[in-house]
Parts: sequence; structure tokens; C-alpha cells
Amino acid sequence: MYYDAPTGLSETYGGTPVRTANPRSRTSRASAIAHPSPATALPRRRFASLFLTVLAAISVTTACTNSGGSKPTAAMEQKSLRIGIVKNEIGALPIWTGADQGLFAAKGLDLTVVADFNSDEEALKALKDEKIDVVYCDYARAIEAKSLGDYRISLVAEGYVAGPGSVNLVERNTVNTTIADDVRKAFNAPGGILVPTVGEPDQALNVSVPALMLANSLKAVGTDTRITPGNRTLRLKPELQSAMADRLATKTAGSAVMTEPYWSAISLTDPLSSLLDLTIDNEDMPLGGYFAEQDFTLKDVNTLKVFTEALNSAKTAASSRAAATAELVKHYAPTGTPLQTQVATGVALGSFPLTVNAKRIQRVLDAMQSVGLAPYFKLDAMLPPDAIR
Repeated sequence: MYYDAPTGLSETYGGTPVRTANPRSRTSRASAIAHPSPATALPRRRFASLFLTVLAAISVTTACTNSGGSKPTAAMEQKSLRIGIVKNEIGALPIWTGADQGLFAAKGLDLTVVADFNSDEEALKALKDEKIDVVYCDYARAIEAKSLGDYRISLVAEGYVAGPGSVNLVERNTVNTTIADDVRKAFNAPGGILVPTVGEPDQALNVSVPALMLANSLKAVGTDTRITPGNRTLRLKPELQSAMADRLATKTAGSAVMTEPYWSAISLTDPLSSLLDLTIDNEDMPLGGYFAEQDFTLKDVNTLKVFTEALNSAKTAASSRAAATAELVKHYAPTGTPLQTQVATGVALGSFPLTVNAKRIQRVLDAMQSVGLAPYFKLDAMLPPDAIR
């Protein structure tokens, strides 16, 4: 069951779905048959016949045990799992797909979706307080929290990768002659540029992946629009995306970074213009993943394995535009009312990787360190053992 709080497509890295077999441990066993003494040795033909009979019996037993080509799944440590996601978080769309299509239940997993969090920080606190077992979280917040020791979390599975048009720098009106002029105006505005908040109360640490994507894109405009450790809090102003349209309308801010489905929902009624598609300079940038407390990942190994297998099935199912549209209409309300079908069909979607790729996630850490965040952190500290390196 799940709590239905109001709150692609699925392609993996490089544009092609990737399915990798779960690695099997192979044990090398050397067997030795002692040479019998002449007094006790069996005749060669009888010995050979006995050996072949035993070998055939072993083969039959092995074939019966491994029918289907894989070992039976080990019993789960627990059959119920609570997943926490932030309201309207599009990166967690496969969770809704898997819950509604019974893909988690088919694996014997009783999934509860808790989707009433306003920020990543709220969800992380619930994880620490054991109110949920797994959380979908913005990578930048998760890495910073891990690097500071605020949360002992480990990555369970990758979540979502930005796709064309899914993250934009927007403003209400373009008034200058070139895009570069408008970007410079936004950069130098007294109110700064609104960026999606992760809920960390310390503004110096309240940095999301979309904000890092903006920092990367501004480099292409010119050296006079670079985000540095010194000007980061002056230029980047964290805000709830649901409040951005009003901030722009009342002119308390001049521009904002919006992700889907907020961008599509708000642009339906508000005359906003996209200054920059931030995915152009940040192709396949990972936005978020699924995390659990480190102790939980060590204790509930089989439960998380089943969860990941079901999640991958859900990610594949979410590759259907019709399925994605249905979930957006059913579970997403970025402006307070459920998305209309005509809006949902136009939402720009990224992809949902089926494997954890260390090099891809390293791009987030590199962007963080370029603006003075998590300076000494090593990504291996939070990656699962089967991550592709």
C-alpha cells in the first residue's frame, strides 16, 4: 500500500537501456582422488563406471537446483519497506509506476510510499529517525550530508538523469538583445537567481544539483558570470519551486531555475520564458538517487536486492510515455491541483538508469567541489559494492 500524497523517459546512460546480470560468486574447489593401493584398488572399468555414475548424479542434482539458470533468491530480512520522496519529485516517478502496476508486490515486497515531505532535508531526517527505510534524495544534498557526517547513508540505486528541456533557467520577460545579455542581467540582479532548495537551513550548504547545473552553464556565457565559493550565496537563492512563479510575478526575483513538472505546469498559465536549457551543458547529469542508512544496507541486504530488482522493472515500465503520463496525472500537483493530461504529455523527462555508474555521479561531486562544497569527500564512501567504476 502507499500514501497517495499530491505531490524519460526511461533510457539509461548513453541513451540505451542497460541490463546487467547480478554477479555470481564463483568458488573454486580443487578435488583430489587419492590413488588406491594395489591391494584395495577397484578394477579400472568398475572405478570408471562408478565415477561416471556419481558424476551423472551430481549433474542431475545441480540441474534441478539451478533450473532457470539462476540461484533462488535468498529470503528477505523484512517484507515491508517504506520509501520517502519529496512532493512532486519527478525522479521518483518509477516508484509510483511500480506501486500502481504491482511490480513491488510481485516480488513479495509490501511497499509504502510516504510522499508528504517538502524537502530532501525533511526526508533525510525521517530516514535517520527510522520513520522510513529508503529515501529518494538530491545527489548534492546527500553527498554534502555524508561528507559532513550529518547522516551515515549509502547509495542503494541510481534514480534519475536529466534529459533535454527538463531543467531550465527562466524569467518572466526577455528585454535585452541577446541571451547572453539576459543571463548577465539575471546573474547581477540584487535578488540573485532562485534555485531549487534542498531544505538545508544553512544557505551555504543549501545547494541542489539544478543549482550546480546553472553554475556549469554560466561558465559558457563568460568569466564574468562564474559562480565561485565567494559569490555562491549572493548569486544563488534557494526557494521552493512552488513559490517561484509568485516571486517572479511580484518581481522579488528576476529569474529562477525550474525543473519538471513545475516548469510545464507554471508555463501553462504564466508568461515565462526559458533563457537557458541547462541540460545542454550538463548532458545526462544525475539529479538524485535512492539512499538508506548504512547499517540498514548491511543488515537488510536481500530486502534491498529485491527492492532494486523491482525498481528496475518499474523504471523499464516508466519508459512508456502513456504510463508516465498516467502517473503524472495521478500523483503530481506542482501548482496545488493535479496535472492535466495535456500538460503531463508535454513534460520533458530524463532517464532512469538501471545501474550505479561511479563516473556519472562523480560529475556531481566535481561540480560541488568547483564551488567549494565537500572539498575532501571521496565518492567511494557512499557507493554500493556493485557500482560500475
